[in-house]
Amino acid sequence: MSLFGNYLGTKAKDLHDGLVKAVVAFDPEGASAAQIEEYKGQVDQLAAIAAKAAQQAQADEARVQQLSADFDRHKKAAGLLAGQIDSAEGAAREQALEKILDEAERLKTDLATAQTSLADSQGYYGERKEVHARAAEKLLRAKSVLEAAVRDQERARQEAERAAERKRDVQQSAGLTNGLDTMDVALDAFKANASAARQKAEADKLTANALGGARESDSLVKAALAEADGQAAKPNLKDRLAGL
Repeated sequence: MSLFGNYLGTKAKDLHDGLVKAVVAFDPEGASAAQIEEYKGQVDQLAAIAAKAAQQAQADEARVQQLSADFDRHKKAAGLLAGQIDSAEGAAREQALEKILDEAERLKTDLATAQTSLADSQGYYGERKEVHARAAEKLLRAKSVLEAAVRDQERARQEAERAAERKRDVQQSAGLTNGLDTMDVALDAFKANASAARQKAEADKLTANALGGARESDSLVKAALAEADGQAAKPNLKDRLAGL
């Protein structure tokens, strides 16, 4: 094959392998079943080849058996005629013996050729049978490996889903925690506001008390000043009677 042909062959194989990987990633179970079916088809083809080789070997064996039987018959007949050459019909028997020997020699050659063919066909059948057996074993292993790969990929998918779910839970928990922290801040603000309100109320109370005391003091001051100015209130009647 030319360099260009090898290049195209390599690229075609790479493309095929890439497509197979893509299909497996998309549908692992379907791809596994399809791959197993493809292997099974190849094993079936090898089985058909082995069966054809077995038939050929059987045919060659039957031919060897037939040629061997014919050769034995002619050899036996030649022996019988050889013992009758000295009889009255010796010339005719000698001529018949010559024909039988010619046929026996031909059968012997054909038998040797058939035996060689039988050995070859039996060897070929043995090879095809072994190839089929190895392919069948490979099919069983491939089926187990592919099924295990499908299970592994399914476990990986489940683990990925579980990890994603845990990630969502962690993020959700973080959000809820932040919400609780915000609530704590709000409660602290409420407490601070309440404390400030209480402090302000207490201050207002103190201011009111202070202002009330100041007003009372102012009244006494005004009365004293009025009395000093002679504007004090007139004494009552009892005071006036006591003065008499």
